[in-house]
Amino acid sequence: MTHRPETPLLDTVETPADIRLLSADQLPQLADELRAEVISAVGVTGGHLG
Repeated sequence: MTHRPETPLLDTVETPADIRLLSADQLPQLADELRAEVISAVGVTGGHLG
């Protein structure tokens, strides 16, 4: 079983409008969390991430 990464900031985003409310300082964290989530999902389902 693959460990799902913790994504506290990504978990708060439900619509594009939510992203617009984030500060510029929060965007790198959001990008890191999104990347970790995608890598985790590809690791479970298989496929290519490129």
